[in-house]
Amino acid sequence: MGIFPEGGRGRGDLERAEKGVAWLALQGHAPVVPVACLGTRATGDLASSWPRLRSRLVVDFGEPVALTGAAGIPGRVRLERAAEQIRVSLAEHVRDSSDRHGIELPTDVPPDVWD
Repeated sequence: MGIFPEGGRGRGDLERAEKGVAWLALQGHAPVVPVACLGTRATGDLASSWPRLRSRLVVDFGEPVALTGAAGIPGRVRLERAAEQIRVSLAEHVRDSSDRHGIELPTDVPPDVWD
């Protein structure tokens, strides 16, 4: 199952992430595999735009992240910690993938992201 934890197309830097991925992973006792999708939007393009014809796209899979958490932590706190662990892991993977493949992330949030 693929889920975009940002909840929409932003810059791709994972400055923020929703908690749905963490909830599913905790409930299913499943690791989370970070995936970087690079080259899908250029700076200035709308969120609804398609990549340019013959542009370079990269889908880079990272190492699975096993969520950690001590027993006895309240559910809401455990969920928040797991969501932050996923966000940090994915942000690092995207940054590393961007550097490794030489594809820069957009520098803006698309103007139609909240439409």
